[in-house]
Amino acid sequence: MEGLVEHHEFNKLPEGCVSAILSLTSPQDACKSSLVSTIFQAAADSDAVWESFLPADYRDMVSRSTVPCKCSSKKELFLLLCNSLLIDGGRKSFKLEKSSGKKSFMLSARDLHITWSDESPYWHWASVPESRFSEVAVLRTMSWLEIVGTIRTQMLTPLTQNTERILF
Repeated sequence: MEGLVEHHEFNKLPEGCVSAILSLTSPQDACKSSLVSTIFQAAADSDAVWESFLPADYRDMVSRSTVPCKCSSKKELFLLLCNSLLIDGGRKSFKLEKSSGKKSFMLSARDLHITWSDESPYWHWASVPESRFSEVAVLRTMSWLEIVGTIRTQMLTPLTQNTERILF
C-alpha cells in the first residue's frame, strides 16, 4: 500500500507548496498528513509549518520561562510548549493545546488576590511537592471565601471568547 501512495500525484507538488497548505491547517492535521507521502512528511516536519502553529508571542513566553528552552526545530519547540512551562518567576504556568495550538494559562496562588491570605488563622502558605508552583495557599478556616485572579486579555489566543473558567 505504501508503494501505491508514494507514486500518487501528491509527489508532484513542490514541498514548499505542501508546507504552505499544511500551515493553514492544525497541528493535529499536519501530523496526520505526514502519513500521505514522503513529500507531505518532509513538509509536515518543516519549521515553516510549525512556526505557523506557534503563537505570535511565543518568543516572549520562552523568554519569560524559569528554565532555558533549547530546541532544534519549531516542531520540537511546539511540543515542548504543549507541556507546562513556568513563566514570570514561577508565578504562572503556560502551555499550548496540542491539537489546536491555543494558549492556556494557570495562575499560582501568589498571583491571585485571596482575601485574608496573610492572616494565619485563615490561611497557611505551604510547599507541596506535587504542585507545579513553589507555594500553595492552604485554607484553615473561613467565614467567607473570596479569590480573584486577573490576566491580560492580550495574552490569550486571538478571538478567545470572554468566559470565566474556575477550577478547584
